[in-house]
Amino acid sequence: MIFVQEDMYLLNHACKVAHYKDGSFYFTDIAKVEKEFSVRVIIKIDLGNEEDRFIFMENSIEPISCYISPFGEVIAECNEEDNTFSFINSDKKYLCYDYRSSGGESLFSFSRDSISLWEKFILLEEALLDKVAVSLSKSWVSRRNGNLYAGSEIYFGSPFLMSIGPFDIDFRRQKIEDFGEFQLRGFVDSWKVELFSLYNPLIYITAYSSKSVMDQLSICIKSLRKFGDFSGKIVVMTDSNIEHIRTLCDELPFSRLQVDNKYPKDFVGYVSSKFSIINEEMYKEYQPIMYLDPDIVFDRPVEPMLVEATASGKICAALEDFHRLKTHPAIGAGLIQLDHIEVSSYAAGYNGGTIIIPNTKNDVVRDFFDIARRTITNIGKSYGRGFNVWVDQEVINYLSYKIYNVDTSCISKYAKYISNDPETLRDVSGFVHFWGHTSEQKCEKMSEYFQKLEKIYLSQ
Repeated sequence: MIFVQEDMYLLNHACKVAHYKDGSFYFTDIAKVEKEFSVRVIIKIDLGNEEDRFIFMENSIEPISCYISPFGEVIAECNEEDNTFSFINSDKKYLCYDYRSSGGESLFSFSRDSISLWEKFILLEEALLDKVAVSLSKSWVSRRNGNLYAGSEIYFGSPFLMSIGPFDIDFRRQKIEDFGEFQLRGFVDSWKVELFSLYNPLIYITAYSSKSVMDQLSICIKSLRKFGDFSGKIVVMTDSNIEHIRTLCDELPFSRLQVDNKYPKDFVGYVSSKFSIINEEMYKEYQPIMYLDPDIVFDRPVEPMLVEATASGKICAALEDFHRLKTHPAIGAGLIQLDHIEVSSYAAGYNGGTIIIPNTKNDVVRDFFDIARRTITNIGKSYGRGFNVWVDQEVINYLSYKIYNVDTSCISKYAKYISNDPETLRDVSGFVHFWGHTSEQKCEKMSEYFQKLEKIYLSQ
């Protein structure tokens, strides 16, 4: 027989962890556990059957021997009706705590002949405690209502509840697997599954070589900070050094600006470099991740758009409803026709200059970016490297229509496309993507728009 020793922590009715220090007992918030002082239950489980551990944790079983320091050997009972545990000593007394003791301190002892729900416990593994602590240091977006909740807003209370906004999650039904790196999952009202997605945004922008592109980058990042209210990390994918980029961006702190150096040899390499993030360390902890072309000016806070994309859980891009997939080359019509795919005359494509992905570990994202890179390479080998004038945008629109489901309903309302002089600021909605001009002309029009925004914001 194989025995595994499970070292678990006691959590009471108010979602506080039991501690023993300097001869007295106390209970502390789940996020403030001092493991060396926590009252732990040591259970030896027979793993002759691999399911025994899960049977013990989830189902009604026969009483089992365990050890609680400093009480010694006791018997643990699983209470199936309320998903809790109770502990009995050799005198047939139940372990309980009592807030009504003299002096206002909690009693924690084997003192009752019978106990109620508020005197029972649940058992938490150390790995689960660690994951809860990490979750409380992050922010989360509800997949149901789209609202953003900071970890500091998550609170614990009776009976065994972890509350996120209006959602009361029953901690008796939580597993380690529910506290993921990018997703938090909980049961509300005993059975309703609620999902929350990590909100830890990063924005990355590609900008290579030419002075005009670097000038675009400077305006883009300044607008992100000044009008987009974005205080998170920005990564510039570039062949320039960090000192030059920081100078362009008003000397932003290193913690908020990073360079991802790439050295592509031609235009195809420039525009395809955006897909290289899937295996790079600097992007792995973030969600959502937003890609930007540098010829973009933000005129409203970016957070609502990022939060909405996070709640969708999908790859998101801004629709070009004025361009048809069936006929417009820039959004993949040539590849769609070459592949003899029937497309509705009303189907529109999307712009590849703004893409929001969940995270770089997401299987759909990894597959989409990998297939996009391979398709670009394969087309170049088959027809020549310059076959696609719009390269990446053609390929991702073609792939999206044929294989993937890119969400264009989510962020399109925030986007404006301007190919001439911006005439009015009355309909500012999120960001403006400048196109239809030379790189130098874009700089002039972006600068003009930025200056108009400054005047409006100063007057408010």
